Amino acid sequence: MVREAVQGDLDAVLELYLFLHEERIPEKDEHLRDTWMKIIQDPNHHLIVNESDGKIVSSCVCVIIPNLTRNVRPYAFIENVVTHEDYRGRGYAGECLEYAREIAEKENCYKMMLLTGSKKPEKRPDTTAMIRQLLYSGWEWINNTFPIIANSPPYSFTQICSNKAFMIYLL
Repeated sequence: MVREAVQGDLDAVLELYLFLHEERIPEKDEHLRDTWMKIIQDPNHHLIVNESDGKIVSSCVCVIIPNLTRNVRPYAFIENVVTHEDYRGRGYAGECLEYAREIAEKENCYKMMLLTGSKKPEKRPDTTAMIRQLLYSGWEWINNTFPIIANSPPYSFTQICSNKAFMIYLL
């Protein structure tokens, strides 16, 4: 079940982030609690989670950014896409991203950007596979155009994925 995170999800989200790039759960101090409450209470900050059997197994963050250009339309920024190692390859992250896309469309965003990458070379194949799956399994129908890979002069998809990060416009 895909939904937005609620106050009681903090521990589960922090556990899930161990599969992203964190090496330990941060100290549960006032700064962490204040940051969590800012995220949960900010109407433009959407921490999206996907549950399987009551356990949060995947997540992404979608931030709606107000903008004065493009007829004063906001844009959406997607970050921190992660799936628990034991649940990868089942479409959970794609469902989170679809939920984020729905939020972006509801908010009248003129674009949705996914910035992703890993500092750990051994994780890049997983990232590349996820992005390939998104690009070739339905995301191309958005606005009847294929998503543009933003770093695009004449870079190939593989070259972009081999770098530490890349950006894809999804709307």
